[in-house]
Amino acid sequence: MPKQTPLSKLKEMAHREHYECEDGFYACPKSESYYSVSETPKTECDCGADEHNAEVEKVFEEILVCMASDLVSMVSGKRSAEILSKTEKKVVAGFLDGKSHLEIAKELSEESGRSFTVHSVDNAFLRVRRKLRDK
Repeated sequence: MPKQTPLSKLKEMAHREHYECEDGFYACPKSESYYSVSETPKTECDCGADEHNAEVEKVFEEILVCMASDLVSMVSGKRSAEILSKTEKKVVAGFLDGKSHLEIAKELSEESGRSFTVHSVDNAFLRVRRKLRDK
């Protein structure tokens, strides 16, 4: 199993499951243990997990945007830009352009003829962070 980044681990820890109960009648309709006595069971979350998880996603995206902004300001200096590899520059540029890790990986794979994955893109981000922090 690939090593999780601290940020992805934090996101996973913040994720909330739907309310489960021994008596499925009292469980959240989206939980595994839910059952309904009516012919048309409810399908919407009533425990707040969907709302909470949507907020977690929103905050996670805001953190990524802040990190990208910080990278822009750091990479814009000549010294910082000189220490990044061509691949790392493309990863940062793709991210700042709003592309997903998967989209960046596909583009890098097509351009270089090598195989890039979501994890290799994430590792490139970690290298960029370390390089910029150490300079």
